[in-house]
Amino acid sequence: MAIEGRVIPTREMSQELTRDVHASEHELTTLEDSIYQLIGDTLSVLLKQADTSWKAYRQLECDAIRLTFAQGSIAPVAQLQCWIELTDDRRRFLSDVYDFARPSQSAAGGRRP
Repeated sequence: MAIEGRVIPTREMSQELTRDVHASEHELTTLEDSIYQLIGDTLSVLLKQADTSWKAYRQLECDAIRLTFAQGSIAPVAQLQCWIELTDDRRRFLSDVYDFARPSQSAAGGRRP
């Protein structure tokens, strides 16, 4: 991968993506915690069960991506990119679906990303 004319070594890409994974996980966890507080115990239990299944899916999906590229040095990068994409997709999905349960940011009722 090249950025601004510089080739970035796979190890450096992996380190940067690992930081992005942690940031993405933190954003998802923060959103989930705010949703759990607003939707009540019964729905929280169901959502937590769904989250457990989703995490298993994410693990399998990203493991498959890594295996696809197992012969090359890009395998861990592909796996980390998969992890970030699926985590961000989950955060956007939950944000959209459970937006009604969270207080609006503005009096105009603006939506959150």
